[in-house]
Amino acid sequence: MVKRKAVVKKQNESGVTRDLGLLVLRLAVGGLLAGHGSQKLFGWFEG
Repeated sequence: MVKRKAVVKKQNESGVTRDLGLLVLRLAVGGLLAGHGSQKLFGWFEG
């Protein structure tokens, strides 16, 4: 029998940087969509 070691994937600094970048991008896009939706919902700026 061959025993296999469990591979533990560590999140390095570039992974953290990528995750933070994606978070900022998602927040920015979400803010734009929320602003557009509220404009349409409430009729602001002739929306």
